Amino acid sequence: MRKMKTVCLFVLLLCFTPMFAQQPSAEMTNANKLLKENKYSEAIVAYKEVLQKEADNSMAWFYIGSAEYSLNNYYEAINAYLKASEGLTGPVVCYNLAGVYALAGDKENAYNWLDKSVEKGFSQYQTLANDPDFESIKNEERFKKILKNVEIISNPCLAREEYKQFNFWVGKWDVKNPAGQHAGDSEIDLMNNGCTIVENWYGTRNFQGKSFNYFDPKDNKWHQFWINQNAQTIFFEGNLEDGNMVYYSYDHVKDMKDAFLRRLTFFNLGPNKVRQYSETSKDDGKTWETEYDLTYNRKVSSK
Repeated sequence: MRKMKTVCLFVLLLCFTPMFAQQPSAEMTNANKLLKENKYSEAIVAYKEVLQKEADNSMAWFYIGSAEYSLNNYYEAINAYLKASEGLTGPVVCYNLAGVYALAGDKENAYNWLDKSVEKGFSQYQTLANDPDFESIKNEERFKKILKNVEIISNPCLAREEYKQFNFWVGKWDVKNPAGQHAGDSEIDLMNNGCTIVENWYGTRNFQGKSFNYFDPKDNKWHQFWINQNAQTIFFEGNLEDGNMVYYSYDHVKDMKDAFLRRLTFFNLGPNKVRQYSETSKDDGKTWETEYDLTYNRKVSSK
């Protein structure tokens, strides 16, 4: 006897169940209890009794499918899940259908329903990668392609190259000015599964600051929000140019009295060195003046 097919029921309840806005009937509650106790045959009977009174109860059909699956009744499970899919719009019922079709040896329908689950937002990469239901097709190129798409949905910042463009700045750095004098220390961390690069700056005279850097696929630009200990903020946006990150800040254009642009360039000088060069322009970018020029030297690990 197989374990009940219950992929991410929490997500299921969130995505599929407007009916759960009201209290389930006593009959539904009893059927759920039987299913939870692994009394699959009894649960199926109980859910079918629910359906006699609640013909549009798609969750009852879904749980019948789960119970039939657990009894290795794959074709009965398929029929029940297909009924459930008429009312449930999220990815889980599609995923479960794909798994049962794969177990039944119907590869084409397995792939079709997997595609539908991904289209609806299925994002559980590890679940799909380790699901024994897909053992018969897991080494096929079509399955590997679907798995890759799920990985992108699940962890876009680790899977897509755009999010990795600024990773050359990640690390612990000893920062010097053009004269070779110590200007500060900086710790750059990759966070949120690669979606955010966080800068922690510790300058001389106890000056501190922090920036948050991220790639936004909506405008295909990198953005930086900088704030220091005096609550001074700067907003930047930009892109990778010739391997270097180039940011522009337009904040000060709004102040017509002292309007200026700021350009902040991070030059990728190899695995152990980054140059951070800030310039300002008072003629809308026609000419630029140096604001500061810093060189980041990667600290040698003590390990």
